[in-house]
Amino acid sequence: MCYLAAMCLSYCNELDAFICFANLLHSCHFLPFFKGHVKELKFRINVFDDYFKRLLPELYHHFQVIDVTTDLFLIDWMLSLFSKHLSLEIAARVWDCFMLDEEVFAIKVGIGVLKYFENEFLKVKLAASIRKRTRA
Repeated sequence: MCYLAAMCLSYCNELDAFICFANLLHSCHFLPFFKGHVKELKFRINVFDDYFKRLLPELYHHFQVIDVTTDLFLIDWMLSLFSKHLSLEIAARVWDCFMLDEEVFAIKVGIGVLKYFENEFLKVKLAASIRKRTRA
């Protein structure tokens, strides 16, 4: 949650950042993720997995073989809206597009990150290495 607040503060004064942050939390996927609503989390993970399986089948299968489940990285990505994992400039662009397209764009970014690192991930034989890369 602190990454969301930091992004708001990077571009707004304190009052506007608070309003932006509060509105952001009450929109889209954030409340179910922060509250840990299992049904909502599973639904979003399943949607992401469907795209992952269809668009990156080789990597999806590799993750299954080495026991890397989507929830290991997706929840963190969605809770921080990628601001924890991307540079400020790229994260700001992601946020701009997210404000227009909401969760659909977040899914696209997640698939894009996996695609970008696909060759690197396919070489990895241990789940710990992938967990480290997706959380860095």
